[in-house]
Amino acid sequence: MNTPKPNSSKWNLWSILTLIFSLAIFNSAVLAQGGDDDDDDDDLPDVSGVYVDTNGVLRVRKLDKKGKLNSLRKRPANAASNLVYISLPKLFAEVKQHVDNGKRLPADLRLLKGMVKLKYIFVYPEKKDIVIAGLAEPIESPRSSRPYGKHTGRPVLQLDDLVVALRINGPGTKGRGFGCSIDIPKGGVEAVNAVLRSPSARRKTKQQKAREMVQNVGPQDVRIFGVPNNTRFAFVCLEADYLMKRQSLGLDPAPHPHVKYTFSRSQQYHRAWFQEHYEPILVSEDGKAYEIRGQGIKLAASGNKSGGGNTPANAKRYVTAFTKFFPKFVNNEPAYADLQNLSDLALVASMIRKDRLARAVSWNLDWIQKSGGYRVRQVPVPTHCETLANYKAGTYAVGGVYLNLKPYTNSRETDKTQSLKTTRKRPHTGWFVIQSLSKTK
Repeated sequence: MNTPKPNSSKWNLWSILTLIFSLAIFNSAVLAQGGDDDDDDDDLPDVSGVYVDTNGVLRVRKLDKKGKLNSLRKRPANAASNLVYISLPKLFAEVKQHVDNGKRLPADLRLLKGMVKLKYIFVYPEKKDIVIAGLAEPIESPRSSRPYGKHTGRPVLQLDDLVVALRINGPGTKGRGFGCSIDIPKGGVEAVNAVLRSPSARRKTKQQKAREMVQNVGPQDVRIFGVPNNTRFAFVCLEADYLMKRQSLGLDPAPHPHVKYTFSRSQQYHRAWFQEHYEPILVSEDGKAYEIRGQGIKLAASGNKSGGGNTPANAKRYVTAFTKFFPKFVNNEPAYADLQNLSDLALVASMIRKDRLARAVSWNLDWIQKSGGYRVRQVPVPTHCETLANYKAGTYAVGGVYLNLKPYTNSRETDKTQSLKTTRKRPHTGWFVIQSLSKTK
C-alpha cells in the first residue's frame, strides 16, 4: 500500500492492541485441566487490563486500583536466591498421573515450582533424564493470570507455555519462527487523511481529530503466526508488542529514562519489532550441559512496513537504547519479562530438537505434543483491536514480534573452564529439587 503524505498537521497513527492481562477475561477463560489447590481469590492483583466488547474487539481499560504495578517496579532486580532443577520426564509423568486420575494440577506443577528465569539444560542419558534449571522464588498470586515471584516480581514460567514451546519448536517440528503483527486495514491511511484534510479540521482540537481518526479507521487486524492463536503464548506476544507501542508514543511511562522515542517528519513509515537476542550457548565438553546466556530479546527497526529499507536515525536510536537498557528494566515490566521467558522456553525446545536430546534419554513426547494428550488452557486472543491515534509527528509506525530460535541452536561456545560442572544437578526421587545459589558457586 502506497502511503500518501499528510498535510502540515502534526500527527501519528499507531496500530495499537491493548493487551495487558485482564482478570475478567482470564478468570472466565480457565478451561480444561489446570487449576490448583488454593481456593482463596482475595490476593488476585489489580492490573492494567482490557475487555472484549460485544463485537469481539479488544479495548482499553485501567484497573490497578491497589497500585500493585508500582510496587512491583520497586523490587530488586536480582533477589532470587535459589535454583530449581526440574526433570522434564518426571514432571510430565506427574502431570499425566494427575490428569488420568481426574485431579486438578497443583500450583507447583502449573507454575514449574516458581521458576522465574530459565538458565540451564542438563542431560543424563544413563539416567534417562533431561533437567532444566533456573532461578526460583516463592510464588505470589498463584491463581491470577500472571503469577509472579515474591522477590523480583518477575512472571513465573508456566507449564502450558512449556507445552506450547515443545509443540512449535520441539522434536518432530521444523522449528519455524513465531510471533504476531497488527496490520493497518485497507483504506486506513486514506481515512486518516480525510480527517486531516477536511474543511473543519482547523477548528477541531487535536483530541477531537484523534477520536475521529479512530472512528474512521475502525478496528485493526491481528495476525498470529507460528503458534496457536488461542494460547497464553500468543497473548503475551501481542501484549508485549502493544506495551512497546504505548511507551514509545508517550501514552505510558518510558521503561527507562534513556529509552524515549523522538519522532521525525523526515521518515513517513517505520516498523519496530521484537527479535531474539542471545549470546552463544555455553556447552560442556561432553555435550551434556548447556547454559542459556544473553538477554533473549531485543528491538529491531526498519524504514518500511515490510521490514526492509533504511532505518531512520530516530528509530535506530530508540531500538538501540531499548536493547541496551532492556536488562535494567525488564524485571519492572511484566509483559517484557514474560516474553523473555517464552523465548527461553522456545530455545530450550529448539535445543531438545536440534541435539535429539529426547531420543538420547528415551523420552516419549507424544502425550505432550499431540492432540488428545495434554490440553493447554485456552485464552481468548482477539482477531481485531482498537485503533488509537495520537499527535506527535508525520510518521506511520507499526510493530510486531518475530522470534526465530533456530539459528541460535548452532551458536555455541565450549565450556573450557568447566563452570557448568559445579551447577549440574538432577532430582533423584521426585520431579524437582531446590538448591541455594550459594552452594553452586
